[in-house]
Amino acid sequence: MRRFIFITTIISLCFGQQTYDSEIQPIWDANCTSCHGNSGNLDLSQGVSYSNIVNVASSGYSGFLLVKPNDPMNSVIHQKIVGNSAFGERMPKNAPTLSASDESKIKTWIEKGAPTDWSGSGTQSYSFDFGPGGSIDVKSPIENKQNWSIETWVKFHSQPGSSGQWLFFLNNNANNNLFTAYVVPNEKKIRINVNNINISEDSIDDVFDQNFHHFYIESDGSKLRLIVDGIEKNAVDFSGSFPSSDKAMNIGLQLDGSMDEIRFRDISSFTGVPTQRYNSENNTVLLYQFDNQETSTINDNSGLNNNGTVIGQANYEGDVYTSGGGGTLNTIEIVARLNQNIGNGDVHVGVWLPGNSGNPDITDNKDNRSSPSPVDGWGFQLSDSRITPSTGPYKVEVFFDQNNNDMPDANEPYATFNLNTDNQGYAFQDIEMFSGGGGTGENLSVNLSVNDVPDGINGQMFIEVVRMEQAGQTIIKTFQFGEVTPIQNKHMDLFVEGMNNGENAFVYARFDDENGEILAEGESPSFNWPPNNDIDVILEPAQYSGSFKANITVTGTEDSGSLSFRIFPEGTIITNELPDLLGAFYGYDQDDIYSSPPNNEEVKIEDFLMGIPFGKYPIIIWYDVELNQSFDPEYDPIVAGMLNINNIQTASFVGGPLSILPGPVIQGGGLQNLTLNEGDELKVSVNVSKGLSSLAGEVDMVELFYSTGDGIFGNIFCNNLSGNPSGVYECVIPGNDITNRGLVLGVDAWDMYGALSS
Repeated sequence: MRRFIFITTIISLCFGQQTYDSEIQPIWDANCTSCHGNSGNLDLSQGVSYSNIVNVASSGYSGFLLVKPNDPMNSVIHQKIVGNSAFGERMPKNAPTLSASDESKIKTWIEKGAPTDWSGSGTQSYSFDFGPGGSIDVKSPIENKQNWSIETWVKFHSQPGSSGQWLFFLNNNANNNLFTAYVVPNEKKIRINVNNINISEDSIDDVFDQNFHHFYIESDGSKLRLIVDGIEKNAVDFSGSFPSSDKAMNIGLQLDGSMDEIRFRDISSFTGVPTQRYNSENNTVLLYQFDNQETSTINDNSGLNNNGTVIGQANYEGDVYTSGGGGTLNTIEIVARLNQNIGNGDVHVGVWLPGNSGNPDITDNKDNRSSPSPVDGWGFQLSDSRITPSTGPYKVEVFFDQNNNDMPDANEPYATFNLNTDNQGYAFQDIEMFSGGGGTGENLSVNLSVNDVPDGINGQMFIEVVRMEQAGQTIIKTFQFGEVTPIQNKHMDLFVEGMNNGENAFVYARFDDENGEILAEGESPSFNWPPNNDIDVILEPAQYSGSFKANITVTGTEDSGSLSFRIFPEGTIITNELPDLLGAFYGYDQDDIYSSPPNNEEVKIEDFLMGIPFGKYPIIIWYDVELNQSFDPEYDPIVAGMLNINNIQTASFVGGPLSILPGPVIQGGGLQNLTLNEGDELKVSVNVSKGLSSLAGEVDMVELFYSTGDGIFGNIFCNNLSGNPSGVYECVIPGNDITNRGLVLGVDAWDMYGALSS
């Protein structure tokens, strides 16, 4: 399956700030701090509550955290709020329960990773501040590639003075400069050098405003290009490959500024200024997004482990999408292009709000423009508060009016498309007009079907026409449409320019949800241009192709063993699968045997999840002491959680240590200070309840065992008097085992999975 980067169209929406202090703290203040204030064992007061609960071990429930980021099911506070009896009394105590909306808000906050700020995003992200002197070393992942691209957002803190600054610097042990992106001292210019092929020193005088600006460098096998903020600054002939070196590339050398969203791809094709965080596509070979404020190793979110090494001190500040750059709110931005020389005319853009079939609601125009369009196209910025989240379709029309009648005529250049809004911040579409009033000139017909995606998904359909060449693949044309599932046999007539007769091509399509996550993708068989028939593209649920990681600590045993992993379908209730785990649809049993239980050990499995559809799946990991690849609750430590599979990051399990499932809770007060009468049967009552773990099963069996001073040993099963699995159990010792020489009693209890307590 091939994947490609597309022009991204996102409608700009305005959201209020969402922080822990604005969303979660008021819930504690209104419902909890009367008991959990600064005089209690757990202080939920403003200013200290976050540090007191997030990633803090529970003192009452061993092995659990009060708030475990990304995992509300194993967060004690969430379980007590929703009333899980395994975690004791529901909170707030002796007060009304929280509203459903507050419970949902807390759960969602934990699922997002328990961030302090999630304004506009579920991910806390930062930019790397090179100003204090730090930089990043990494082995270049695009060596010897003829088609490649490097891009990043840059915020300069100041204009370079007497010394230069490098965005990227690569040389070798012979001290030959192989690749540099160099900001010239005392001048507002940048110079790109690849194997002594220079792009001339191009002016970048508008980027030193302490805002983020987008820099894009590529080679497509014939040209070396520099594009800044979507504008091509220069291009020179270049047919070589990216240089190889015996040294690492340095990022941010002597740079007084910050960088974010650093992306390397082994493919060329500029798809517009990005409007949201990148996803890791198949052609992405390095992706630094600085989510975790790493101090020594910069994690590569491409999934290819091209991690960077911090040289000097790591420093961070806000990321591009919270610090300026990346788009304008409440805005659809259009770049219209016309590659025909047909004289002068007026360029018109119109937008229809959903449901309107009359005149356009939002319009703009540029009068008396000569054709063809300039290199940068004709830019339009359409802002309107009526553009709202998750609505559509919005119809957009662009035309080149040659007779000044303010309407598209039959032979005038024209383009139109529909789109639906999502919940991101900015909209950009680069569109080309063609003669024929929008109704003629189509030379490619496609039929699209999206399989196994739920109905009612409001998303974006991306279509790419890709030319297949000996040197690689080139994206010739990208189309984007707003669509709502179901989508079956959707017919589209498209106009594609730039293909020559007899060339080989294929069509790739992708359907994203409103968050930009790939739901389905597919590609057509290859065909010769022009096609004789409709091209069918069937989109299947997107599948994961990366590795799996987990950090493992095993407690509760000193025995040798191996690790086993089971993944269950979305929506599976894990406790319904214990102890046999027969419902798992992905499984992996390690061949390696640990002589002693692993402690804080990183486990990486390359092909475990290959082909699994994107989604959130319950996962169980256990330490197999008996090496029989089955789970034994009495001996095998276990942990459960959720695994998020997506196209953004490596599939990683983040959870607590593996531990032996606790058996039922036995309250043994009824076993003490008993009065014995020789020869009389003895009735003993004991209260047994479900274990405290979220994985604990209901009480299944209670057994009393005893020994007498006469050497009599016995055991009897106890009867449940309450009618509920958790409750009072009565155990009767026959009179012929009762003597006056003493009695020692004990109780064993098993839950429904076989977990034992005594």
